[in-house]
Amino acid sequence: MKSVRWCQVLVEPFPLLNSLFRQVISMQTMSEPDPKRRRLLKVDGVIEDEESARQKMRDAQVGPGPWKGRGKTAKRTGFDPNNVTKRMLASPYDDEDYFKITPMGYFAQKGDLPMMRWLYANGANTRDTNVSFWFPVYAATVHGHLDACKWLYEHGAADDITRNAVADMMNHRPLKTAFETFRAMSRWMILKGALCESNGSGELDAEVMEQDLGDSGRIFDHGHRKREMLLEWAQDLHQCRKSFALFLKGTLSRPKLHSYHTRRSSSPLRILSGNPGILERIGDFVGNVRDREARIVRQLVEVLPDFNKELEEARDLRIESFARGSRMRMG
Repeated sequence: MKSVRWCQVLVEPFPLLNSLFRQVISMQTMSEPDPKRRRLLKVDGVIEDEESARQKMRDAQVGPGPWKGRGKTAKRTGFDPNNVTKRMLASPYDDEDYFKITPMGYFAQKGDLPMMRWLYANGANTRDTNVSFWFPVYAATVHGHLDACKWLYEHGAADDITRNAVADMMNHRPLKTAFETFRAMSRWMILKGALCESNGSGELDAEVMEQDLGDSGRIFDHGHRKREMLLEWAQDLHQCRKSFALFLKGTLSRPKLHSYHTRRSSSPLRILSGNPGILERIGDFVGNVRDREARIVRQLVEVLPDFNKELEEARDLRIESFARGSRMRMG
């Protein structure tokens, strides 16, 4: 700003230069969008119109808390359309502060992407770090909104797929909830590194696997079947990658010897690789995983069989202990 003012002082005695300088400054100011405009350019999709969005904020089933009434008598005031970050209580029975939710988390619960984009364009945070339980990624996960989770992940909340939702005695990660109920969502989270160590190495974390893929502790838990299906899925992806690699190797042909002893290959692979991104597009079409995702899948194929076996043995011991206790009480 100081340099601009100095330039203004220097060109002021010269009318023509002064006029040209002012035009340049005006064009530069117009070309730089304000913060809201910059966010609007990043929302990636349909956005709720202003009037409808503000009405949805006012109609939200939330209140300030602590609730003085119960059930239908509790007062619901909605969100303030001019405050997109304020926390409110979404249930008359959740009096504790850790159950409060922001507008982003509330509309993530509903999977309302246009509304989430409007909030983002107006300055809302996709992470809500001041919310301990109903942060947006977890709110979307609980209600099975995969598209909302993906959008949040791509707009600043990537770290939240490994974040703990903490409230009183509850402590859940999004993957734990998704694995119990939503298959597609849990597999997407796994490919994005929800089971990996926090140091960015891409290595699976045994403790995290125990927490998110382990049994609930109930006698008749169906986690073993879900883990078997997860292993089958990982094996299919791994085999698909191996088959795709074999296909590429099969396109390699022996280079022909041309004049001047130069070697030139006319193999299909050489032809395909001449088009930017074509091999990646073919791989995506056939469901091929690559890079970090491929590494995660390979590790799952290697460790899940032993992991499942250990949990099965622990489950059998629980069932045997339960049956023994039942016989003693009856006998």
